[in-house]
Formats: sequence, C-alpha cells, structure tokens
Amino acid sequence: MKLLPPCLICFLVGSVPVYADTCPLEPPNLVKNSSFECDGINSSHLISPITGWTVNNTDIGETSFFDPVLVGHAEYLAICTVGKLGIVSQTISTVYGQSYTFTFTFSSDGAEGNFFQARWGNQVVMEADSMSFRPGWAKFNGSAEYSFIVTATSTHTKISFRGEGNGTSCIGVDDVSVTPTAQ
Repeated sequence: MKLLPPCLICFLVGSVPVYADTCPLEPPNLVKNSSFECDGINSSHLISPITGWTVNNTDIGETSFFDPVLVGHAEYLAICTVGKLGIVSQTISTVYGQSYTFTFTFSSDGAEGNFFQARWGNQVVMEADSMSFRPGWAKFNGSAEYSFIVTATSTHTKISFRGEGNGTSCIGVDDVSVTPTAQ
C-alpha cells in the first residue's frame, strides 16, 4: 500500500485544484518528489513539468494510467519517447567520497524495443533493453526494485533515468531514493 506523501497539498482556486510546489525532502532521502506525486495523483495523461526534475522531451511525465500495463502506482514517471532517448534528471547535494544507496522501482511494459538506463553522475548503474514486464511493479513485492551502492565524486551529483518506448509503450520508474550509507 502506498501512502500519499505530505507534499500533496491542494489549494482550491475557483473550482480548479492547484497543487502547491511545496514538495519537501523526506530525510534521509535526498531526492525531491521521489514518488512523482507532487503534481497530482491518479492522472490518465502525462503531467509535465515534474516538480524537482528536469525533463528533455514532451513524451515524459507523471501518470497513473497512461500505459495500461504499468498500472498500480498512485503516480509514476513514464518515459514514452520514440526515436530518441527521453531523459529525466535531478541534481542532489552529496558529500565527496560518501557512499550512498541509490534505489528505485522500474518496469518496462514488456514491449519489444524498449530501452532503459539509470545513471549516477556519468556512471551507468543499470541498463535494460527489451526487458519483460516486472509483475512486482503492481504487487509492490520488491521484485521490481533495484538498489545500488554508489560513491559521490563531487558535492553535487546528477541522477538520471533515460529511456525509449516503441510508440505504444512506456518505461515506468517510481520510488526513487538516495540515502547515505552507514560509514
């Protein structure tokens, strides 16, 4: 069961709900809007821009139902670009030489030709091509969760997700976390 984050503060302006850009960090996680729920929930279209993230393409956004295979999350990052990599990134404050645990949930919808890459700075920590659908994505049983121990090489580190769909499908990412490891 996924609880709504405290950053989901809705103000009514007339009759249209507007979400405040007050999506705080949830320490010890260093990632802002880590569950992609700060701009709304249960949306059937791609919401962009995404609070806290830099997006390089219009076929990327937060959603719940845009790709019917990847349902189950209140909101998730959907990368649905075709013909070029869609890139979503966030630069976080880090301590030079400190080790961190970089964790996220990922699934392709299983369509042939999907590509995915996760990066810590310039280091590729995961790459998948034409990966099958991960049933743990909707069951929240951990089988779609990926975790890596990484080390900061500067005081600011860019985390990024790169992907490409095949025209009718998307790559899904959710529950991104970067936490310092015990020394």
